[in-house]
Amino acid sequence: MTVGIAGLGLIGGSLAKAYKADGHTVYGFDTDEAILSFTRVSGAIAGVLAVIPAALLFLCMLGFYPQIMQSTLPIGVIFASLNSAPMVYIFNLALLGTLVETACGMIFSVITRFEQNYIKKAQKPPAALAPALSIVLLLAGAFLSSLGLKDLIKTGYGAMTWVFLAVFALPVMTVGVRALLRRNGKL
Repeated sequence: MTVGIAGLGLIGGSLAKAYKADGHTVYGFDTDEAILSFTRVSGAIAGVLAVIPAALLFLCMLGFYPQIMQSTLPIGVIFASLNSAPMVYIFNLALLGTLVETACGMIFSVITRFEQNYIKKAQKPPAALAPALSIVLLLAGAFLSSLGLKDLIKTGYGAMTWVFLAVFALPVMTVGVRALLRRNGKL
C-alpha cells in the first residue's frame, strides 16, 4: 500500500514510521525544512540498521565456508557448532513468525489487488472475495509446505518467481508501459 502523509511532526512522523515498518511505501510532505531533514536522516539510519544483522550473519557464515554450502539450512551449521539448543528453538520461532508475516502480507496484497479492480470499475467487491482468496492461497501454501524446506526453496521459490513475473512484472512492463505512453501522448 502507498501512503501519503501531510505533516511529519510528532503524529505524522510516528504514523510514517509505523507504516514504513509494516512495509508500506510512504510519501511525506512538510513545509518545515528541519523536519524534512530529520526525516531523511531517520530513513537513512533505519536503512543501515536494517542491513546490519544480515551483514553480521553473512560474516559469521564465511567462517564456516566450505561445509555451509552443503547444508539445507546454513544457519544450522553455526548453531550445531555452538551446541546451542535454545538458539535453535529461538531461530525456529523467529522463522515461523517471518513465514506467517510473509503469508499474511501476500494474502493481503492479493486481496487488495483484486478489490482495486472492482473499485476501478466503480463496483463493490463481493463479500466472499476476501475469504475465498484467503482459502485458495492458504491451500496453495499448505501444498507448498508439504514439499519440505529444501524443496520449497529449490522449487517453491523458483515457481513463485515465475508467478511474480507473470502476475506483476509482465503486466507492468506491457500494460503499464502502454498506459504511460498513452498518457504522455506517445501512443
